[in-house]
Amino acid sequence: MTVQKKPKETICVAIVTFNRLSKLRKALFSISQQDIKPDTVFIFDNGSNKETKLFLEKWMEQREGFRKYVMCSQENKGGSYGFFMCQKYAVEEGFDWVLLIDDDAYLNKNYILQLLSFKNINNLVGICGKVWQLGSFENDHRAVVGNKWKRDFKLNLTFENTNEEYKEIELFSFVGIMLRTSAIRRAGYPDKDFFIWYDDTEQSLRINKIGKLICLTTTSIFHDITPERNSINWKTYYGVRNNVLVFKKHFPIQFFFVFALSFIKFSIRFIRNRNLKEYKMRLAGLFDGLVGRTGKNKNYTPINENTSE
Repeated sequence: MTVQKKPKETICVAIVTFNRLSKLRKALFSISQQDIKPDTVFIFDNGSNKETKLFLEKWMEQREGFRKYVMCSQENKGGSYGFFMCQKYAVEEGFDWVLLIDDDAYLNKNYILQLLSFKNINNLVGICGKVWQLGSFENDHRAVVGNKWKRDFKLNLTFENTNEEYKEIELFSFVGIMLRTSAIRRAGYPDKDFFIWYDDTEQSLRINKIGKLICLTTTSIFHDITPERNSINWKTYYGVRNNVLVFKKHFPIQFFFVFALSFIKFSIRFIRNRNLKEYKMRLAGLFDGLVGRTGKNKNYTPINENTSE
């Protein structure tokens, strides 16, 4: 009797990029150096400049042991739309797994190898490694649901003094999460109309309901950001708005309490710092979330702030 081997499971690495060419080069290099190569690398170019497009044309011609595919948008539709398209491509092309990363995130050499070594855990729908960011592994990229009566409901994982090979999580970011495409089919794609931020959090709350999510302690990914990225800017609007949308959908009992508390806190903040621009931005996010207004807000975009991120 001949025992048939189980077919190899296929992996698509998917990246969203927008005008961060120097970081994109590093991200792609980290993929090319993996101990186990993916089957395909898919890049969604979110309306980048000519320099990025020329680089991607040359990159497509290089042979690196995996297939390559680039999809270009004529405008920046936001990271949420980009990761929606990444997952849609992986699902429709029939891959078993899709590994999602930002263009400013670099995989450890053993990242894919380590993730695959845990893929047969029962009822597993997603695997990731730790995220090294701003000098720490403790950040909201890997978290569980904490106090739902607080606007910041994420309880970040800690990795110090642990002998565990992995920890279960409930919340992930799109910085290094590898998802089963079968789970995406069941739970649905990320909301492409979030534009940026909380799209990964919202989807993780859905995916977590159908299976197990784990974070390995044995490998990591480096997220190349600076402290300035967390400062108040145009992205703050989307953080406020999409947080409200998440509460409305997933935590309806706590929603009105958290909404009211956020309004009070934003008003007190304005009284203290007298920053009318910030106050108006936060209130716009708060009330747009309340009425369910999504998509790109023309008043809060990368172009208006003269930034490529």
